Amino acid sequence: MTDLLRVSGFTGAGLALVGLAACGPKSGDPARQIGANPYLPAIHQYLMPPLHVAKVVGWSGATPTVPADLQVKALAMGLNNPRSLYVLPNGDVLVVESGGPKPPVNRPKELLMGLIEKKAHSKAEPGNRIILLRPAEGDGPPTVRAVFIDHLNSPFGVVLVGADLYVADTDAILRFPYQTGQTAITAPGVKLCDLPAGPINHHWTKSLTASPDGTKLYAGVGSNSNVTENGPGAELGRAAIWEIDPKNGAHREYATGLRNPNGLQFEPVGHALWAVVNERDELGPDLVPDYLTSVKDGGFYGWPYSYYGAHVDPRVRPPTSRSGGPGDRAGLCLELARRRARPGVFRRRDPACGLQRRGLRRRARQLGPRRAQRLQGGLRAVRRRAPERHGARRRHWLPHPRQQGARPSRGPGDGCQGRAPHRRRRRRRGMAGDRRRAVEPGERDAA
Repeated sequence: MTDLLRVSGFTGAGLALVGLAACGPKSGDPARQIGANPYLPAIHQYLMPPLHVAKVVGWSGATPTVPADLQVKALAMGLNNPRSLYVLPNGDVLVVESGGPKPPVNRPKELLMGLIEKKAHSKAEPGNRIILLRPAEGDGPPTVRAVFIDHLNSPFGVVLVGADLYVADTDAILRFPYQTGQTAITAPGVKLCDLPAGPINHHWTKSLTASPDGTKLYAGVGSNSNVTENGPGAELGRAAIWEIDPKNGAHREYATGLRNPNGLQFEPVGHALWAVVNERDELGPDLVPDYLTSVKDGGFYGWPYSYYGAHVDPRVRPPTSRSGGPGDRAGLCLELARRRARPGVFRRRDPACGLQRRGLRRRARQLGPRRAQRLQGGLRAVRRRAPERHGARRRHWLPHPRQQGARPSRGPGDGCQGRAPHRRRRRRRGMAGDRRRAVEPGERDAA
């Protein structure tokens, strides 16, 4: 009953926002946003963005206009939610039938958007498998149509390297043995490495390609939100292109700041990596345009702080850049380095630079404001005293020449500190008196 009331409340709140979704600017001419410098209109934020979903009618035989020496025809029909294609060297076509995991609903907007976007998807259950099609000579139907690999977990990317076929599930990259001409793989896949997934898994599709020499794999991992509304911890390892070693699964972030990179391919002449990036939503009908770009090793492409250079997203506060425009990677690293020792900053691994930011924010929430204030004050005092205290600990006891052999010297190589600093501290405490009681005026002189 509680779940029913919760869903009803979400639905009622969502329907109340539908009227507000109609307010806002109209979409402009799409031709103005084609090219390297597209037209970027002013930002318009919505309480509930408008959703325009095309009606699903199926294919009626209509084809696009193509050059005279080309033609468009149906190769196969009756597929269960096909999402991507891959052509093997012998001409066989692999069709990936896939569907994403069901996302959790935490806000009324998510429930309403899910109901509306559901109209744009096929009613057939996704196969979560790979179908092999072997085209016939001429215009006939495929001579072979078989289930190539079954029982996958939301697959998307496929690439062949030598005799190994790699498949990118939503949560891992699997390796399968392949022989030219075979129509089915029954051997179980071997996990090469894990990919970011989880209960949210906002962008669940994982693109996949290989370097021209086959020594590296590249996987596109989309963000876990539109603009980090699920928290920074949900974005670790995401909005990036991974470089993966196929020998042992070791990986690193090749490029970051790419909200949802897809269609990874290497240009055959210059061997540069290219990707199509699906940009952020809910800034207006023409913002932000998706784009095709070459990808540089170590490059940062703005998400979530900015888009198309210095255009700052007002929903995400970017760190102040000291070396370039807002969202610049170098400036972001400098700003995070400056904040490393600041109390009250939650400790986490920042995906943009890999810096540690630490403090007491989470601890403060657990202990209450007064206790947290004392803790933060103590942390500041410890940091002020740290150089002197640590300097004292580095002083090691050395015996007097007349006492050589009476007590061995203890230095850093012996695995422990000398005793002299501890004796000095005991003497100081003795001179100050017992700390468990107050020292009366004149008591020290009388002693």
